Amino acid sequence: MKRVLSILVALLSFGLVSSAQTEKIDALLPLLESNRVVLDYDCIITGDNGVPVSYTGNLTAQHGCYVLKGNGVEIYCDGGTRWTIDPKSKEVYIEYAEGLDDILSNRKYITKLVIANVRQHPFADPADFTFSTDGLDSSWVVTDLR
Repeated sequence: MKRVLSILVALLSFGLVSSAQTEKIDALLPLLESNRVVLDYDCIITGDNGVPVSYTGNLTAQHGCYVLKGNGVEIYCDGGTRWTIDPKSKEVYIEYAEGLDDILSNRKYITKLVIANVRQHPFADPADFTFSTDGLDSSWVVTDLR
């Protein structure tokens, strides 16, 4: 699960699929330095096994931080730590992260990407990109890989 989610984050952040999508993404990258960018996405990721998996959701990013929500999973990254939350399974994985840079190598798995409803907002509270496990009850499994 973690590998697919990392691939998805790479896809949505900087994935290069077609020239049209590359142009859209290239136009978004400078905005992340001075704006919060919110967008919706549809994508297909085909792993080493050749099986395509469709993902749909929403990405909020600002500088090297992001929140990704889709297909029942949420990923928060504050640039140094990444929390992957699966509410249905009641699981949280916590890992070190280097913002978006640590997952760019997975873009080769992207076979389709559609970006829609791109919106810009001024920078907002960076705490929006963190996740606290303090409010989770004992039924949750929290795996801290840091």
